Amino acid sequence: MRALYQMDLSGCGPRRAVEYAIGDSPDLPLSPHAKEYAESLVMGAWAHREAIDSEIASLARDWSVGRMSPTDRNVMRVAVYEMLYVDGVPMATSIDEAVEIAKIYGSADSPRFINGILGGLAEKLRATRGRSGAEESQEDTGSEPRD
Repeated sequence: MRALYQMDLSGCGPRRAVEYAIGDSPDLPLSPHAKEYAESLVMGAWAHREAIDSEIASLARDWSVGRMSPTDRNVMRVAVYEMLYVDGVPMATSIDEAVEIAKIYGSADSPRFINGILGGLAEKLRATRGRSGAEESQEDTGSEPRD
C-alpha cells in the first residue's frame, strides 16, 4: 500500500517506490519471501491499475476513484489485484487484510467503506464464477482476471 500510495501521489516508478517502502521502513521487518510477494503485488496492481480502478468505480456508489482518499484507493488496489489475479489467496483474506490496514492508515470511515466495496466485488466474483462453473482456486496465468 505504501509503495502504491507513493507512486499515486508522486509519480515515481514502481521499483523505486517498492525499494523505499520496503527498504526505508524499519517498521516493516519482512522476510525475503514477503519482500518478493510485496513487490509482486505492487507491480501487478500498478500494471492492472486501469482494470482494478474500473472494478472499484463500478462498485462505489457516487464516488469516483480519483475522489477517494489515496490511502483507501491504494489499499483497495492491492486487495482487488489479489482477488482478480492471484491464486491461492482466499477473497475473505484479501478483504480482511485490507480492512485491517485501513484501520491503521485510513480514516474512521475507511474500514467500512473498503469492506463494502470489496465485499461487493466478492459477491460479483462468486456470482460470475458460479455461472461459469469456475472455482476460486482455478489456475491463474497472471495476465487475465481469474473469473
